[in-house]
Amino acid sequence: MAIPTKIMRMHTYRGPSDVDITELTELIDTEEFQRLKRVNQVSCIDHIYPDANHKRFSHVLGTGYLAKQSNPVLGLDERDSRLNFAYANTHDIGHGPESHEWEIAIHDITGVDHKQKGIERIRSKNVRKAVEGMGVKIEDLEAMHTRENPLHKVVSSRVGLDKLDYIERDAYFCSKGAKMDIERIVNHMIFDGKNYAIDERARDDVKLFLDAMVSAYHEIYLVKALQIVRTMLSRAICYSIQDKSLDPEKGWDMDDYQLKECLEKSSSEAARGLMRRLGSRDFLKTAGVIKLDGCREYEPIKGKPITVECINRQDKDAFGGKYGKIQNLTRLEERIAKDLGFQKGEVLLSIPPTLEVSNAGSDVLIRRKGSRDDLFDSGLRSIYGVFPGLKEHLLTQTENQYAIRMLVPGESRERVYGILEEKGMKRFLF
Repeated sequence: MAIPTKIMRMHTYRGPSDVDITELTELIDTEEFQRLKRVNQVSCIDHIYPDANHKRFSHVLGTGYLAKQSNPVLGLDERDSRLNFAYANTHDIGHGPESHEWEIAIHDITGVDHKQKGIERIRSKNVRKAVEGMGVKIEDLEAMHTRENPLHKVVSSRVGLDKLDYIERDAYFCSKGAKMDIERIVNHMIFDGKNYAIDERARDDVKLFLDAMVSAYHEIYLVKALQIVRTMLSRAICYSIQDKSLDPEKGWDMDDYQLKECLEKSSSEAARGLMRRLGSRDFLKTAGVIKLDGCREYEPIKGKPITVECINRQDKDAFGGKYGKIQNLTRLEERIAKDLGFQKGEVLLSIPPTLEVSNAGSDVLIRRKGSRDDLFDSGLRSIYGVFPGLKEHLLTQTENQYAIRMLVPGESRERVYGILEEKGMKRFLF
């Protein structure tokens, strides 16, 4: 008896689409997969872009949809086609609540990331059964999650299916235009069993995609207000763990709503205070900013009481090395708060993640037109080799956005601004 086709209507790069989920029904119905419906794709983004309520659930299915499109193009056999499809649909199953923000807050404490959690979850009884029902051995899927199987590159590389879906999806729900032709990139994908590349005929589309990725970081992920909100949430998580109101191990299995409820009831007054501010949109305000030398003009203050100073790249790296761990950063924040006459949680330092572009040349490979399949390696070039100056352009764009922001209550910003103007913000940080 034929299995009835099951269709889900959802957004894909083609717009509203009917996606066949027949093969995925058992996987989708697992508790681990359903939980992704309650985890934001982009942490805290709805504070800034109210329409951006899309979840990890839809992103994972969107990546799986792209895998279906790519399998025949890549010429994968039945085993690898099933494996590519299964990995695309489980690659984010390990995410904690509020996605990467949770991970940033607790990684130094637990040493666990969403990739390790993903392996743990695909081993669970129900997910294992669903995956094996798709004709995939669990050990083969684990090799994709651990990245031992080079086929994982089709999903996880710089121009892989994961990023192709989320850059377009996030831009769409944040009402930002993303100029790229995903279908053309997918139709020119190549995999030889070891290397993943894009045919040279789509090289301009790859360049547009990389530009769109950098734009997404500047216009979505690194928007100042979003970084402030995320910093406040991150510290509320840290303070609650310090006060033992939140068990970091159990927290991995929470969804966004459960985490929010836990933080609002935290025994940490500092955590509860930050959550109250988030709930009433009483966000902390920027009083001082540290930029890289030569990038001051990229911090328009528009008459606001904000002091701007600059540091060199060596100082930036030294600061990151000393305060890269969240525990060290929170101790610095508490010391600054005491020096300025504030309580714990009232002075925070917002340091946005940087988009790593220096090694994108090795990640993004272009196969020269006319290269023979049996000479695959000799026909490969880095995207930076194809477009001289692209690396420098992308690095400049990311460095322009780097900033360390000192956040304080809005009602105290002018007082702190006066102190920073007189003594300098760098005095408090270095």
